[in-house]
Formats: sequence, structure tokens, C-alpha cells
Amino acid sequence: MTDAAGRPLSELDAVDWAALTHAYGSAENVPAALRRLASDDPADWVRAADELTNCLCHQLCDVYEATAPAVPFLIGLLNAPAVRCRGKILELLGHFAGVARSNLSGEWGAQDEDVRRDAAATLDAVRAGSDAMLDLLAHPDPRLRLAAPFTLVPLCSGEPEDVAALRRRAVDRMTARLAHEPLDLARAGLVFGLSELAAEDATALEPVRPLIGDDAEAVRVAAALAIAKHDADPSDAVVDVLRDTLNDWKRTDRLFRIGGEMETAHHPIGRAVLAYQASEEGRDLGPEPDDAGALEDLRFPWFEMWPRFTVIAALCRLPDRRLPDLAPTFAAAIAGDGQHTTENVTGPILRRVLGDVLKGPEADGVDLTAPQRAVLAAAVENDALWGTNSGNVIDSLHSAGLTDYGTYATDRARLRALLDRRG
Repeated sequence: MTDAAGRPLSELDAVDWAALTHAYGSAENVPAALRRLASDDPADWVRAADELTNCLCHQLCDVYEATAPAVPFLIGLLNAPAVRCRGKILELLGHFAGVARSNLSGEWGAQDEDVRRDAAATLDAVRAGSDAMLDLLAHPDPRLRLAAPFTLVPLCSGEPEDVAALRRRAVDRMTARLAHEPLDLARAGLVFGLSELAAEDATALEPVRPLIGDDAEAVRVAAALAIAKHDADPSDAVVDVLRDTLNDWKRTDRLFRIGGEMETAHHPIGRAVLAYQASEEGRDLGPEPDDAGALEDLRFPWFEMWPRFTVIAALCRLPDRRLPDLAPTFAAAIAGDGQHTTENVTGPILRRVLGDVLKGPEADGVDLTAPQRAVLAAAVENDALWGTNSGNVIDSLHSAGLTDYGTYATDRARLRALLDRRG
């Protein structure tokens, strides 16, 4: 890998980093951060990975002039078994490639010439390592197998002949690996990868469809999400898996977690959260753990937020005929929602089920369907959604016509009266 697409850290000084820029200006800090990725001490590499993410792929929205020159050194580190955070590095390369692809495709709107130049250079730099990344699908290190599909997918999008050929190879290799991968979460990751590739190669979904009956729960859920993403009206079996998954959402949110303790314990924000929790419990946080030399936690890279949010989005895309059966599940999700998740739980469900029925001057006289009554009643009776100054909560309710900032204090009583009259 290093010879073909990577560069060793010993060549870092051959790049004029001070002449390059990133999100915060001069890129002169990049070589030191890249070197710290090779540290045995997680306190070093966790912070280095965070620094490189913020500088070279800020908020996972942009890449910069210095991003592409850093890529060969990251690829070089992947080939060094002594590096403890290779899964994180591979995931970081996936974010670089994904953001670059989005900036080039117009997915995020028109971009100026400089942005497109940096994005094209970044995508080319990561794509230069695609042959080796295909080999990582079967690497002995499970951290690399988990991250490899995530990094490969954005490299395979596009019309050029060489990209189409890479996409076909990726579909074939992921399909072949799916039959032999022993780690359930790595199989789930392959399913997500094939689902993404199916947007441009429909055959990629064929090996996924039988997995709706797989023995492993994570694989079943991944298969259901994949199929529901591409089928406008998926089978009852797919809907059943998604509904059951949301019914037990606390289990679902833990389903794709493998570790996370090490990075949380060393990340500045993670330590701040842990310190707050410790103070609330009347204890001291204590020093950072002495886990130098330990391997990083395994990480499933396909969810940036809680998995149940993705499940809710999939269920909300289903056709109207599914709503009567989904209403109890949707109502329970709203009833259990809190102030910090309304924009991903209550808001999407209310908008999907209620539509525009509560918007406009005639809303108080509207006839509600049974599913509409169920989700509205769940929202009205959830105390966490009322008596708060949370903008996320009020915006979520407002988006479905339940309230507005000017009437929030009295709208709960009004909605209860509406439900009573129509009972």
C-alpha cells in the first residue's frame, strides 16, 4: 500500500505545509498531528485524529488545499501494524472522500472553483489507494474490515469508465466477503456498503435481500434498512424488522456499538462530559486511563447519530397504507421521546402522519384518522414536549402544525380539547 499510494512519515518535511491552508489557516500543524497518530498513547492519537478532522474536513462538510497532500501519509500509516488507530485513520479517509464527492456532485449546492479543485484532488488522492482498500475487506484486523466498505463507497461513485470498473470490483469483492465474514458487525457494514453502491448498480442489492432472515440481529436490521432505502413499498418482512427495531429502540441504539470507551476517555469533549457526570455523582473523574499500547475500540462507522433515527426515517418513507399498522410504534416512540431528540423522533413522525391537517385556520375542526389521533395524543401527553424553552422541541411541534412560539404556552390545552371533541 505504501509504495503505490502512500508516503512514509519520514517524507513529511518534503511538503511545504506552511504554504498550504486548511479550515483554520496555515497547515503548518498538520505534520505534527500526523506524527502523533503513530503514538502508542491514545491521549496523543485521539487528539491528533480530532485535530486533523477539524482542520482538514471541518464539520465533515469541507476539504481544503492541505487535505489531499495529507492523504498519502494517512494511507502510509494504514500499512504500519504498530499504529494503534488504523481503523480511525481509514474512517477519516472515508470522510474525506465522502465530503469531496458531495462537493463535486452538487449534492450540497453549487461550489466555487477552489472548493471543486480541492475536492477533486482529495478524491483522487484517496482513490489512489483503492486497490489496497479492496484488500482490507479481508484484512485480519477487524477494525480495518469494519471501516473498509465505508471508505470504498465514495470512491466508487461516478460515470467515468475507471470509476465504474472500480464500483463493479467493489460490488464483487463485498459480495464475496459477505459469505465468509465471521464478525456480524462487519457483515452489517458490508450490507450498508452494498446498499450505497446499489444507487448506481442495482445488482449490489441482490446478495442483501436474503439477509432479512439472517440469524444476526445487526445484519437483519442493516438488510431491512438497505432494502427499504431502495424499495418504495418493501415486503412485510422488511417492515416487521424495522417496526420491531423501533419498538425496542434502546436495544437498537446499543446494537451497533462495539466499544467507544477509549476514545471517550481521551477526547477533550468526551472527558468534559465524563467530568460533568462525575461531578453530578459527587466524585472526581481522576486521571486519564493508562492504556498506552492498547488497540483502539472497534467502531461501526455508518451511523453518525443514534441508529433509531435512521430506522424512523426509513419507516417514515413507507406508503400511507402502512400507517395504521405503524401507528402504535410511532406513538410509543413519541411518548418516550425527550427534549434532545425531538428533531429526529417526534418531528419526523408528526410530519409524516399528520401532514398539513393541523395547519391553517380550519385545523381545530379537522377529522383525524386513527393513526393521526394516536401520534397527536402521544405528543400532547408527553410532558417533555411542553413547558420548555427548547427551540428544537418547539420547532419540531411547529413543523407539524401543533404550535408556534407565540401560542406554545396555550396550545397543549387546545390540542387536548381537539382530541376530546373528536373522541
